Amino acid sequence: AIMGGAGGQVGSSVLAAPFNVGGVAAYVPVLVEIDGTSLMAGSADGTMPVELYAYAISTTGEVSDFFVRALGLDLAQAGPALQQSGFKYFGHFDLMPGTYEVRVMVRNGSTGATGVATSSLRVPDFDAGDPLVLPLMFPEPQGKWLVGLESEEERQGYPYPFMMQGAPFMPAARPVVRPGETSRISLMAYKLRGGVTDVSAAIYDYEGNRVADVDVVLDQQESGQDTSMTQYHGSCSLPSVDQGSYKLEVTLEDPGSGTQQTSAIEVLVSG
Repeated sequence: AIMGGAGGQVGSSVLAAPFNVGGVAAYVPVLVEIDGTSLMAGSADGTMPVELYAYAISTTGEVSDFFVRALGLDLAQAGPALQQSGFKYFGHFDLMPGTYEVRVMVRNGSTGATGVATSSLRVPDFDAGDPLVLPLMFPEPQGKWLVGLESEEERQGYPYPFMMQGAPFMPAARPVVRPGETSRISLMAYKLRGGVTDVSAAIYDYEGNRVADVDVVLDQQESGQDTSMTQYHGSCSLPSVDQGSYKLEVTLEDPGSGTQQTSAIEVLVSG
């Protein structure tokens, strides 16, 4: 089931992004978002068993890293948060430079219902100075999701990667945006040391058609956790478009070299 197409009875999304931690391998946090209503469907009261299977698959089809988690969610305590939004799990991979497909399957252990989410991931050669723009991060309000974290031992002492002006934040794996509203954003980029002269963004449908330009403003800048990273903060607003899922692409131009770097994230446009 993990190798099938994305989708299933349980709605889910995944966000993975590589961070330079000074070793040969990158630290790649993996955020899995699970829709609570579809996860709970058909479950009896009590503890709901949830299984998570996450794999990073190389271009040659090999599993380069993975994690498996078995969790029990007490529906008496967790039910309201699950109904409001859902369950978000934070794990990680350790990956060498290369291109990967991230595949995550979530399963309700009592009903057998499953859902599969996928995303593509490029891990640069940080030592070689490869430039990279991470997916656009949309910080979410605290308490929106029921959150599960890998243990300190599983995290292996890596620093928490998602920071904004000294404060941690939790990004959305599939941001929900509304036309006409302005969302706060954070964008992390490697080896774009001259600042950003040109920022452009657009949304595309799943046939690859450009649907609309998106107004992205990056008006704050700070150093990232690694000396080769720059972090930009700002805002994003969408014009009026139909509800549905789109791909949001952001392109930055390095003023030093004139080269462009693009990153993408799936967004859900809501009414």
